[in-house]
Amino acid sequence: MGLAGAFVNESLPLFLESLVALDEALSLIAAAKSVPDSVTHLRLLLKRLANIEVETVQSADTWWSRVVEDIRHTASHSAYAAFEIADAHGRPETVTASGTLCAHPEERLWSELRSAGLPPDRVRKVHTELEPCLMPGHYCSLWMASEFPDAQFTHNFDYGQTAASREQGFVELLRHAASARS
Repeated sequence: MGLAGAFVNESLPLFLESLVALDEALSLIAAAKSVPDSVTHLRLLLKRLANIEVETVQSADTWWSRVVEDIRHTASHSAYAAFEIADAHGRPETVTASGTLCAHPEERLWSELRSAGLPPDRVRKVHTELEPCLMPGHYCSLWMASEFPDAQFTHNFDYGQTAASREQGFVELLRHAASARS
């Protein structure tokens, strides 16, 4: 199977079947009225992925397990990102965005800024609640380092490279958000 997390599926047909399962589950998760409903659909997705090919979800650090983990995190809490950019006159301006299902806040924010015509070299600072990730489909730490090589990066909570470290950072974020509301 190679490196932990590198194995996706044994064959293209199994991968495509897994993608169909993911697509169907995402529709249900997006339509869920509550976090418990989302969790139910996530559990069913994990079972379906295991029925397709059990090796893909035997460990919390496999590629498919990380995909489901990311969906669970983005479905249950909207994290935030802030960029300090240079405005048209070179003055600093701070812009923010929240994440949403399957979209990290830094992805959403950069998509909006890029669509508005902002060149990457005007991004001076990037602050995220969670440390930029190496999650399948996102790889935020990689694309941001490439896109904004001169920017300063900060974050509130470590996210890490293992399922346990990512969960610890996510729980810390949830606790912080809960304490800010009370």
